[in-house]
Amino acid sequence: MPHATNTTTIPHPEEDELHLSLQEALTCTTCAITHIPKTIFHRDLTKGVYNKARNPPFKLIGGSWTEREREREVAPEEIPIPSPSPHSQHSPSYEHNHNRDHNHDDDNNDKGTISTHLTTPHLLTTYQTLLQTYLTHDPERDESFAHYLMDYHIHVHYLLRRGVLGFCRDVKDVYEMKAWRGKVHEIDHSGVGVGVGVGWQQPARSRTGWVDDANLLMVYQMALWRKRGLVRQKKVEENRARWAGIMEERRRQRRKQRSVRVRLYCSQAGDRCFLREVVDEVGLGEKIRYGVAVGWRPEGS
Repeated sequence: MPHATNTTTIPHPEEDELHLSLQEALTCTTCAITHIPKTIFHRDLTKGVYNKARNPPFKLIGGSWTEREREREVAPEEIPIPSPSPHSQHSPSYEHNHNRDHNHDDDNNDKGTISTHLTTPHLLTTYQTLLQTYLTHDPERDESFAHYLMDYHIHVHYLLRRGVLGFCRDVKDVYEMKAWRGKVHEIDHSGVGVGVGVGWQQPARSRTGWVDDANLLMVYQMALWRKRGLVRQKKVEENRARWAGIMEERRRQRRKQRSVRVRLYCSQAGDRCFLREVVDEVGLGEKIRYGVAVGWRPEGS
């Protein structure tokens, strides 16, 4: 008798992150996305950083190596062979799984890929309300720019959830991460091990100190990171308390493993008489030396 096959598709982790980022952005009241100048929008369009027809709309630098960069960074024999999976044919996007067929109408394509990820009436209503808000802040009422601001806002929340900045516990970690990014940026652009031509100049940092941040994504991530300071501090304290408990348990286990059991005897009239048993790890040598001085001997001596 044939058995029914379970065809339920497990959501990709990055798809879940994108969906959560969408929900966060639609309910966010802290990010001042309306202050983004339109020049950044045009620059991202020109350089291909943003394309509303792409999934996701913003280019993910970390996962978009060219073939030349891949050959330079990874030896050919070390390049993993991708295993066939439902998610290997397309990159993560704001688009919902059940809308990834070829039946998209022109209206959805004009609205961008994010509109198909609005799976509930509440999300759709909130999205349209925010879109109108962005339109009212633009004197030209440019709908493409409004969609860019919406995608930009979602991308900021997504990067903070999955980027390195999300691992920073405090301002000290942020400065260390910024310095590390600056060193990596300098190495990448100086062509160490690759060779550069004469007259090369190191790219200048932005006024905020972040490298490769012409579209101010790190600036808005930092603003959101600061707003979440109290929640982050609470999580840090909880993790530190949990880690302290783990370290205490490890110390207890090490003490148990290092403890030594010694049976002490004394000699009386040529006979060996048992005195007591010592189990300790601190000062055991002193106890044994004291026992030997008064006539005790460890078992087997």
